[in-house]
Amino acid sequence: MKRVGALLAPLLFSGCMFVSVSKQQPQPEGALVFGYLDMSKAPSDLKYFSVRQLKPANRSGVVWTFGARKNAFYHLGLPAGTYEFHEFGGVKGMNMGCFYLGSFLINEPEAYRYSFAESVGRFSTEERGVKFAGTFKYVKSGNFFIPKFDVEKLPFPEAQGVLERLLPVLEKEYPKHPGLEKRVRAFLKPAKKKS
Repeated sequence: MKRVGALLAPLLFSGCMFVSVSKQQPQPEGALVFGYLDMSKAPSDLKYFSVRQLKPANRSGVVWTFGARKNAFYHLGLPAGTYEFHEFGGVKGMNMGCFYLGSFLINEPEAYRYSFAESVGRFSTEERGVKFAGTFKYVKSGNFFIPKFDVEKLPFPEAQGVLERLLPVLEKEYPKHPGLEKRVRAFLKPAKKKS
């Protein structure tokens, strides 16, 4: 397994600041970008994911927030350019109605935010394209007093499996997006021929 870089220690926040993420606005000319981050060893689940734009120069530094569902992250309508992973986050605790199971906080989940090291997960997109950003895994490092983490690049699940898992989510959230299904099917077709 290839390690893609040491990262900053996770920050723990009380409150619900990452429970609700604003819905992204699809851009017809932008790319569908997706990937997978295994959070099985993390103290939280995956509720959001973001990337920082590097190019073109006039948009350098712009942060784009992705949707996330069951460890898969996605953005429909990312403008053509070059990006790198920025942050991701989630919550710990299952909503049981009057309390959160597994959370230190009684009335709300614990919210976590993690920052990527620079140059991790760099990729480029084209207009109306479909881009797989890769499969990664959260790995604990450091110790009890100084908790840190790494992210390792993994070979599985592959792009086809992740996108097929996401397709029902995308079709439900963006039922009228022009050309979405056609783009996804075109991306999946070559992958099926190789298998």
